[in-house]
Amino acid sequence: MGTKLNEEEERFVQELLNWDQLKRPTGCILYNLFLTLGGIIIVVVCFLTIQHLTDRTALWVTVPGFLVGLFLIGLYLVGKCHSKERRLVASVLKKLQSDDSSQG
Repeated sequence: MGTKLNEEEERFVQELLNWDQLKRPTGCILYNLFLTLGGIIIVVVCFLTIQHLTDRTALWVTVPGFLVGLFLIGLYLVGKCHSKERRLVASVLKKLQSDDSSQG
């Protein structure tokens, strides 16, 4: 590239590359756990609601259960998108870093 990075930029690049190697797999496991828990909660809530179909069950079990399940699924979607984007940036930075080291 030809341009030098300042200390803050270099620290950011190193932090992102370290995240890609060390923390990304843990994050993927955590996000998949969110998806699994959200799905299980929604399925359990459906079975409980079908077995005890009253207004009280719908109000106190179904609505909160679905909201919690949807929240966990939303966390999965947001986390996966964020992780995918950071992975792409880390990949580009890694290639740029290897190009600079091979030229210089």
